[in-house]
Amino acid sequence: MVNNNLYDDGFIVTYAEGDASLERIPLEIVHDLEDESHTVKEDEALTDIAQEHYKDSRKWYAIADANIDVLEDVFNLQPGQELIIPNANKIT
Repeated sequence: MVNNNLYDDGFIVTYAEGDASLERIPLEIVHDLEDESHTVKEDEALTDIAQEHYKDSRKWYAIADANIDVLEDVFNLQPGQELIIPNANKIT
């Protein structure tokens, strides 16, 4: 079961300039036959994909975490790229 707050097990990163940020540990998602796939379209963002598959754009992090090995930049998806969409039961 996933924490309701993704930052419950988070950690603080302090930068040389004095800034700090609270980072989270990525979800460990095990892929199975109930997962779907999605082909990225031109100008599509993870929030768009999450809205399409989960009806909730705020769940973009689950797609990012499930594809951590193939996404170089979660803010710059490549058209034609195949992403795994975890079953919604794994992230609620």
